[in-house]
Amino acid sequence: MGPSDWEDTTLDPSEIALAVEIVSPGESASRDYITKPHEYAANGIPVTWVIDIQQDRVSLAAFVLTDTGEYQVPELEYGVFTGEVAGITVKIDLDALTGPKR
Repeated sequence: MGPSDWEDTTLDPSEIALAVEIVSPGESASRDYITKPHEYAANGIPVTWVIDIQQDRVSLAAFVLTDTGEYQVPELEYGVFTGEVAGITVKIDLDALTGPKR
């Protein structure tokens, strides 16, 4: 299955356990850290990760939906991140995501 197979696919937000945004250069940061998590929370997506590879160290902000229907404001995680998605513990070595910086 390739990217073109997903073009006309519509997902029900209740079927999405995790949304992931990768911050890219330019105006993406405010959109990825503020706008998109707000939209995902409004649609009930329980977890959103924003991964920033633009800085010296890769960081991850894990937004987790609270009982109020809003995400709690996360602290940036560095190094090895451990979190839970749909009852599954996930461990990610953030420094290994991009390889050595040049």
